[in-house]
Amino acid sequence: MLIDILGRDHFALAVQFDLMRDLFGHLPDIRIIANLETDANPLNHVPFAMPDDRYAEVYIDHWEDDPARMLLLGAMTGKTMKKIFEQFKTRGRLIPPRFLRLAHPSAYIAQSSHLGFGTVIEPLAVVSSFAQINDFVWIKRGATVGHHTVIESFTNINPGVTIASGCHIGEECLIGVGATVSDKVQIGARSIIGAGAMVLKDVPPGKIVIGNPARILRDNDKY
Repeated sequence: MLIDILGRDHFALAVQFDLMRDLFGHLPDIRIIANLETDANPLNHVPFAMPDDRYAEVYIDHWEDDPARMLLLGAMTGKTMKKIFEQFKTRGRLIPPRFLRLAHPSAYIAQSSHLGFGTVIEPLAVVSSFAQINDFVWIKRGATVGHHTVIESFTNINPGVTIASGCHIGEECLIGVGATVSDKVQIGARSIIGAGAMVLKDVPPGKIVIGNPARILRDNDKY
């Protein structure tokens, strides 16, 4: 398998490399497409490219001509993931099947659940019955998604998060380490849930919430 990773965080890239080793039994043919310094490359022998933010102009034509090469988004904000995706939407035959799903063998993923394209599921995560995980969602190690919960695209679920049943998490959200989202809670798009927060009621779009019980700290005007 040939894989190009669009990613900026070399720690997250190292996590993806280990995940692929566990999943495939070896590290596939990988190129990293990222504006990282060369010495930040966790595997020095992996071919390295630095297109800055010129994904569409520099690389889309090449990928159209190389159908065997899959694409994978590295760790980045939901806003950045969506920006890259929108650039690729101009070339319809590249998406969504060209974006790879990765799920670690130790993760539990119910057969009745749905995983979108470009989704990454780290070790020991749980995706319960009839959960719907849409495109480009990253569920990190040990996180739990309850049954009949929907997580919209371009959202990051950090380690140790518990999302109970029947919840709805909007696009471009960030759920911080160890946070808990109670049953049937709805979190609006572009909201950030702070680490360790206990969310007992709905969160409007574009808010930052912290604490136990969670309260609105301020508007999210940057993420």
